[in-house]
Amino acid sequence: MEVTLEILKNRYKNLHQLFNYGRTGLYGDDGIFDYEEIGITKEYAKELLKLALDKDFDKLVHYENEDDYLDAIEDEDPALLATYAPCHALVALASLEIEIGSKKNLIDTVLVKIMDNFKNIDPFDDNYLFAFDYFVASVYDKNIEFINAILLDKKENDEKRIRIFYVFEEITEWFKDKKSFEAIEEVSKKLINQNEKNAELNALALNMLLLIDGKKHIEFIRECFVRKIPIDGLYLNSLEDIEIGLGLREKKRVEENIETKEDRFKRDTPKKNLVGRNDPCPCGSGKKYKKCCIGKKL
Repeated sequence: MEVTLEILKNRYKNLHQLFNYGRTGLYGDDGIFDYEEIGITKEYAKELLKLALDKDFDKLVHYENEDDYLDAIEDEDPALLATYAPCHALVALASLEIEIGSKKNLIDTVLVKIMDNFKNIDPFDDNYLFAFDYFVASVYDKNIEFINAILLDKKENDEKRIRIFYVFEEITEWFKDKKSFEAIEEVSKKLINQNEKNAELNALALNMLLLIDGKKHIEFIRECFVRKIPIDGLYLNSLEDIEIGLGLREKKRVEENIETKEDRFKRDTPKKNLVGRNDPCPCGSGKKYKKCCIGKKL
């Protein structure tokens, strides 16, 4: 059966307000909604959970390119606005502090949903992912063991593991809880120490240590560079840059040299393959190198 906006509105009559706001109230400059002010309260917890994970919202819209998506935003397309209703449901669950306890299947479903279910709705807007990160961040303190186990499991999908670090970032910004910080520090170190080969995961783990308390963890970070663990350079540059950023160093010991083509040629060419002055010229003329192409670019 074809899914229409009217069908979904009828399915969630008590939550119809959430269909009209689009990105408004989902992070960004607008801030997060006070959902109680628009009539969304804890009594609707079960409906919010159902709405948050309703896959039928995925079928409302699809955009082939960013221009079509931007046009829909400008026109305030009601179908596009409605696709954000599951996001609002998740953020409402978190901001209303609705107790869901240790519902592992729900958390795992949300993490999967981040990667799969909404890729066709809004691939151009980070606000959409924020809702899911914010929700998982809000329940992390009651599900530390389960969420950290996903992160440490090398058999898990790497995209899911990487997403958890974005959840951690929301914890540091919105849920400044000492217990959670300590758990994040511990799992970040464990991930690196289990010889993780994914350079992006290692870099994100180090970034979390820097974000929470870089100076506290500087010796561990230095050790990681000494061990030469794989680190994605898009996230972290050199150890000296990190130390400068933490105020532990004023400048680099040696300025970085820009390698020229000639330098690279000299470095990469084995000496045994260099042409001697009295050797036949590589150009094939039959003359000695010293009487032919010496000094010329070959």
